[in-house]
Amino acid sequence: MWRGRLQEWAVEAFLRQLAQLSTGSSRLYVVYRRPSGEEVKRAVDELLAARSEWSFLTEGRVVEEVLQRGIDVRVDGTPAPVVERAPGSRLVVEVVATDDLLAVRHRLNVWAEEREEGVSGRRYVFEVEAPAEPGAYALEVEGVFRDGARDRKTVTIKVRGRCRRGVTKFEVGPGDVLRAVQATSVQDAESLLNYFAGRGLVFVFEVGARKADPETELSLNAKFAVSGAEARNRALRLLRAVQDVSPAVDAVFRFKQPAAVDEDMVQRFKGRPLKYEVEVEEEC
Repeated sequence: MWRGRLQEWAVEAFLRQLAQLSTGSSRLYVVYRRPSGEEVKRAVDELLAARSEWSFLTEGRVVEEVLQRGIDVRVDGTPAPVVERAPGSRLVVEVVATDDLLAVRHRLNVWAEEREEGVSGRRYVFEVEAPAEPGAYALEVEGVFRDGARDRKTVTIKVRGRCRRGVTKFEVGPGDVLRAVQATSVQDAESLLNYFAGRGLVFVFEVGARKADPETELSLNAKFAVSGAEARNRALRLLRAVQDVSPAVDAVFRFKQPAAVDEDMVQRFKGRPLKYEVEVEEEC
């Protein structure tokens, strides 16, 4: 981190190096904890496409799993976890498996429809078109083997050009443009929920909490589309119910339209351990 901003280039370089160590017969995972205490285990190649998780990787461990059956994915003959292409270019994707495949499922970006193709043998080739807009997109590929076993790989496709994207910061000032704000306590989440709703902002409020001990077990994931008092009050009631069990939460406010930071926001945020997703325009 430098001057309140996560140095994403350093995290990406580290994850790329790890991802290149994964093979068709083994897979590397990172095990880490979110602020709520939830332990998460994600494949390294999947984490490369999940920038919102990178700030949680300050503590964790890398584990290797040996696969009975697995796949490798190559884009234009390159087995790299990240590839760069021009907007609209065609990509030839090759799936190579350790055993005979029954099907291959794939999609480019999380909002796209997943396609499934029947396969005979250990190799399958298909083509996709890089999006027209610059940015980073996840190409998810899943191989389904004849005995029902599955293996999934993710390749990050970087489309070159200038784009508006979100970066993680831990400090903001007037003029910054917010896409999202994350809080890690019920107290801060409740304060921000009232503040953002009171300013008339429209947002999605997501909250998660985990706790497990001999006396209490809690597993919660909830989402509220907040555009008025009714939805805000439902979210507040849930937060107050959770507080006695788990004062630590993963709470995220995702704005429908990016919100410009003003001096009043700066004062409201001051002294709180918050994380911000700020929209910037830069070379992708």
